[in-house]
Amino acid sequence: MKTEKREQALDSVTKDPYRIVKGNPLIEARFELTPTQMKLFIYMLSLLDISKESFVPLTITVKDFQKFTGVEGGSLYSHLQQEVKKMIDKKVYYKDDRIELDSHLISGYVYFKKEGYFVLEFPNLLKPFLLQLKENFTVLDIRNILRLDSSYAMRFYEICKEKERIGTFEFEVDKLKRMFNIEHKYKNYFDFKMKVVVQAQNELMKNSELYFEFTEIKQGKKVVKLRFVVKKNKLEEVEDPLVEQISASFKEANKDPLPLITQSIEIQANETLNLIYDQVKDFGITQHTIKDWLDEISIEQIQLAINYLKKELISGRNIKNIGGYLTTMVKSPDLMQAQQQEVKKKEEAKRVQATKKAEVQSKKEQQQRKDQLLEEYTNAKRKEANMILSQNPQLYRNILDRMSSNLLGSMQYDSYLQFCGGQISIDTFLSYFNLGTGFYGIVMNILESEFPVFGYIKDEYSPKAKEIGLRLTY
Repeated sequence: MKTEKREQALDSVTKDPYRIVKGNPLIEARFELTPTQMKLFIYMLSLLDISKESFVPLTITVKDFQKFTGVEGGSLYSHLQQEVKKMIDKKVYYKDDRIELDSHLISGYVYFKKEGYFVLEFPNLLKPFLLQLKENFTVLDIRNILRLDSSYAMRFYEICKEKERIGTFEFEVDKLKRMFNIEHKYKNYFDFKMKVVVQAQNELMKNSELYFEFTEIKQGKKVVKLRFVVKKNKLEEVEDPLVEQISASFKEANKDPLPLITQSIEIQANETLNLIYDQVKDFGITQHTIKDWLDEISIEQIQLAINYLKKELISGRNIKNIGGYLTTMVKSPDLMQAQQQEVKKKEEAKRVQATKKAEVQSKKEQQQRKDQLLEEYTNAKRKEANMILSQNPQLYRNILDRMSSNLLGSMQYDSYLQFCGGQISIDTFLSYFNLGTGFYGIVMNILESEFPVFGYIKDEYSPKAKEIGLRLTY
């Protein structure tokens, strides 16, 4: 009985256009794909019949992939061909206590240029992670992935979805870099943090059902590990009650992958039809008609047509045959195209906002790095100055004599006398010096002109300063 239910569940996911199943080793494996390659890989998974025992060649038309991703423009043909060629060389690697996987992501392709379609195939080595899965897998909603721009954000979504039930997870920084195959691309932690982790976080917060917050775990001053907390996102409310109800049901069922899949069968077979029927029964639409719609047309398009009809009626439009008009709207692609364009506009506005936010955050982090380095540089000089003054008891008097001989120096000299009440000593000199006033600046100018060690300190900090755009002065 359990086997039969499981087969039904796997079959339901295969038929669900929005959900795919992926073995967790593939989620945490080492590989690097461009955003287009990631979406192509996801599209291949969406076409896969996971209940089968072996892979079959997958036919992918450029037009269908274009609809799948929402990308427009004739250049996609040549671009997609180049991306497929590059994917042939892409490898995936995973190792744990039980298994070690080393494979290509796709085994080969044939491109029919005139017809505009590809034939692609998965390598057999990936069968344990994509077909007949019994455990250690994650169900992914591909709509969350398609709304993302960077491949890092896509991979972080998959990881968050895998860890959602646990709620938290940790990765060593070096392991994350290896997983994304970028350890040589982002050697500097700050660049990795801003361009990979923070960028992915911003994208997920704007466009995904899940996002993460993270804290840094350090050894000394070095960040060695990141601790992540998975958060459920509060996106804009969905106007479509049907989509909203199905989404809520999946979230509830997602406590365990198998109940989620089983529950999807019941939702799609009963609640979907009933919810649509409740909205259109007064227009003369039968349940049989609704079943025909669901066999050919997406839920989103049906709901868009219903919403459009309601707006027309509220506006006072006189529609003689409401049932016939609704059927025409359901079968028309124009509404869906208009909706997709509106979604794209909103997504673009969100992307621009996220980019601006990331830029502000980047500038803030950059300034913090400058301030920190400048403080370290100043403290190093101050420490050396205190040592020199302490080891040369007569030096401070020579400095005071030089200060009293010019106008600017004499003003600071008088300020020092006022501070110490005329009690000149090395102790009062150092106390006033370490307050960091103008007196400190003049003393440092004298010391730096006399002792080469300050030049060595500057040479030590200059490469770091140059890297972050900070100009060091004596």
